[in-house]
Amino acid sequence: MISNLETINLIWFQSINASANASELIVGIAKFFAQYLLYALPIFFILLWLFGNEAQKEMVLKSIFVIIISLCIGQLISILFPHSRPFMMGVGRTLIYHASNASFPSHHMIFFSAVFISIFLAKEYKLSMIFFYFNASCCMV
Repeated sequence: MISNLETINLIWFQSINASANASELIVGIAKFFAQYLLYALPIFFILLWLFGNEAQKEMVLKSIFVIIISLCIGQLISILFPHSRPFMMGVGRTLIYHASNASFPSHHMIFFSAVFISIFLAKEYKLSMIFFYFNASCCMV
């Protein structure tokens, strides 16, 4: 069962990994999102805290709490069920240096999913869709 999942995971990874002849523009955009999209969230939270209403400030605090809990759970899963990154197995093209730690679960994905769910549950549906698309970009990068 696990080897089947591993095979599916590697096939999917190879389908989204940039080939040697990939467009430099697309690769540049992907690298930008992978490296800098995460920094948009603290800026967003600071702006909401400074200019938002009480409900939005409460949403920021709840989101931060959910992020912390989610990342702790993700770290525990990484320890209990380590999964090598593709570049550690010689698969694909490495575009950005990354530590040789576990790849599952993705901490970027956990981070943006926690924010998306927190904002969605706060009934800020339009705003939550922005983070839904951030999640989608994490899947593709």
